[in-house]
Amino acid sequence: MASNQNERLEGWKEISSFIHRDERTARRWEKDLGMPVHRDPGNSQSRVYALRAEIDTWVNSRDHRELDATFYPTASDALSMGEPPDEHPVEKAPAAIVAPDFLRNPQLSRQHARRRLRSGLWLASTACVMIIAWLAGARLVTSFTLGPLRVLRLQPLTDDGRWKESLRTDGTTLFFGELEGERRVLVSLPVTGGVVRQIQTPVSNPFLQDVSPDGQRLLVTSAQGADLEQPLWILPAAAGSGARVLNILCHSAAWSLDGARIAYAHRDAVYLTNSDGTNRRLLIRTGKFPVRLRWAPDGHRLRFLVMDTDSISESPREVQVDSNAARPAAVPLSLDLGWQCCSEWDWPSVGNYFLLVRNTPQTAHLELVQNTVWNWPLARPQASEIPVSLHEIEGVVAGREPHTAYLNASGSHHGEFLRFDVRSAEFVPHLSGVSAEYLSYSRDGKWISYSRLPDHSLWRSRADESDAIQLTSAPYEVQFSSWSPDGSKIAFMARMPGKPWRIYLVPMTGGNPQEAATGDDQQGAPTWSRDGESISYGRVLCYETGPCDIRVIHLRDRSVETLPESAGLRTARWSPDGKYIAALHTDSHEVRLFHVQKRRWITIANSVEGDDMAWSRDSRYVYVNNPQEEAGVILRIRVSDRKREKVVDFSPLRRLHGSLNRWFTLAPDDSPILLRHIDAYEIYALSWTDQ
Repeated sequence: MASNQNERLEGWKEISSFIHRDERTARRWEKDLGMPVHRDPGNSQSRVYALRAEIDTWVNSRDHRELDATFYPTASDALSMGEPPDEHPVEKAPAAIVAPDFLRNPQLSRQHARRRLRSGLWLASTACVMIIAWLAGARLVTSFTLGPLRVLRLQPLTDDGRWKESLRTDGTTLFFGELEGERRVLVSLPVTGGVVRQIQTPVSNPFLQDVSPDGQRLLVTSAQGADLEQPLWILPAAAGSGARVLNILCHSAAWSLDGARIAYAHRDAVYLTNSDGTNRRLLIRTGKFPVRLRWAPDGHRLRFLVMDTDSISESPREVQVDSNAARPAAVPLSLDLGWQCCSEWDWPSVGNYFLLVRNTPQTAHLELVQNTVWNWPLARPQASEIPVSLHEIEGVVAGREPHTAYLNASGSHHGEFLRFDVRSAEFVPHLSGVSAEYLSYSRDGKWISYSRLPDHSLWRSRADESDAIQLTSAPYEVQFSSWSPDGSKIAFMARMPGKPWRIYLVPMTGGNPQEAATGDDQQGAPTWSRDGESISYGRVLCYETGPCDIRVIHLRDRSVETLPESAGLRTARWSPDGKYIAALHTDSHEVRLFHVQKRRWITIANSVEGDDMAWSRDSRYVYVNNPQEEAGVILRIRVSDRKREKVVDFSPLRRLHGSLNRWFTLAPDDSPILLRHIDAYEIYALSWTDQ
């Protein structure tokens, strides 16, 4: 078979490096899935080669679920999971992806640097080049300097207080998602304001990814439980059946400005496809988790954020879409997004800038940033803040006119607990004097702990809200907490800037929090064993390194044990009697129990697509939420015979101002307690001037 030698991959090492997997995966893909690998006539079976074009075509034609099912981690992934590396690790990612910002100069190769280093002129010449470049960069930046900005208009267009997400626009209509109880719905609103209209869709729990340039079609993923990669659909904006985009699974997607192509992200890669799902091809692998894809107004570039789930940070990248290179490089953008997750941005079709949102725990910052990929350390792109007084900005889209935008934002952050009264079958306010989330009761029901809003500090008090003390302060950001069986200690899930989610212990009387175990994995909500000697948790943010699992911390020696056959499980909850650890399976949507003594799993329910659970006080029942059923419900599953029954229906809560968090817990009498966010998330019309 004749081919250009440069297009030929020699041996398993080059093939596995090209597909960014290890050799075991490459061999398995050939054996089980028919990946095109050739053998030279006359050579032994071990002498193999492949053609780059054939491999690309084959990968782009496969269902991603099929590939993921036979995925072996790379050597670097294995190390991050605590596993030994493969004997033949893949080659390192290009320096343009993993090197620090100040080393990412595409015009300076390693070989060139070595030659310059050997010469006695390297230091002087490099210093001269940097000084000249810095001066040129400073002059370039100065020419685009943005002056002080002044807000002309910040007007709310909605007033229902519901949680809103994924704001998009075609210039005349705003499209976004809302929560009704626990159910997602799609809605539209004219940019001038008016009536919010719900869009009827055949897709359960739809999440809006983008809107076509003509405003006639919506790009939507169908959220299925906690599955990360979800089916991609194209739906009519008015209403109608729509169609699945072949077998694509993704977590982020965006339409090109001509509506002819779709960019989408699956696992650690960005792909391009025609709008009907044909002619699919791999654009770039990032090694991390690409999110928030945005096309440039010229249609030839794509920007996205690469999320590092270990440090909870995001790095902006830009890639040339129509590059002739087999693997175009992702150019880093010199933006300081801070450590916190979930920045937002948009790329206006007019003006030499783009809009950037940086949310901090105290307030939101909206900036105009000079539109450049200039990457010298001292020549950062100029930015000027648009002074809006908002607590958090969940989304931003540019308007059709210059100096206009639309925001999905909240002016405050307040949480209210609602308890479901079984006798009256109604929700009543609970702990009305506290703005908080993630409530936890001690075993005897006399004490409570919670994460107070808006600063996410850990507090504890008596159940009647008296004797309250603060246990943590900044920089801890606290979520779930859990009382030890004897009530002397509280375990809680928290993170600090640039650090992973970890489990900490603190005495109920106060003191310095201590990490419960060594390590650096992302630890989820803690629950205690009956004897107080161990804590179970499900790993979180683990999609970069493979499936999540369930782990147990042994407090005596601070060691961590991974439960057998727990891959793909999440949301661990230890039963009060210590007999079982309950968990949810991401792919099969099953509720499973781990028998602690027998060391094996059993399945007690399926078709459960929620992400939270709780045990009854007597350990006879597991309560789970299921947002896919009707408007959302809480189910109770009896362990002895697997009988399931509906305990709470969220339909009446649709009329309430605000929105429900998907968390829930149980009061000492097993009545469900929900969290209602009264954040007043509304859509705002914004205009500003530099005059």
